[in-house]
Amino acid sequence: MASAPSSASPSDRHCYARPEWSFAGILVVGVIGILSDLAIRGANRLLFAWRESDA
Repeated sequence: MASAPSSASPSDRHCYARPEWSFAGILVVGVIGILSDLAIRGANRLLFAWRESDA
């Protein structure tokens, strides 16, 4: 297995320095987090409807 070079060349740095892709990745992770939170809350409401509310 070949190992990656210890330091990236200037042309390699250009490929990895894509702020729009970094922002898009952060946004996707945030959306996945919100959707999973909503799914867990919905499942909690369905599965534990018998439990009295905390508020």
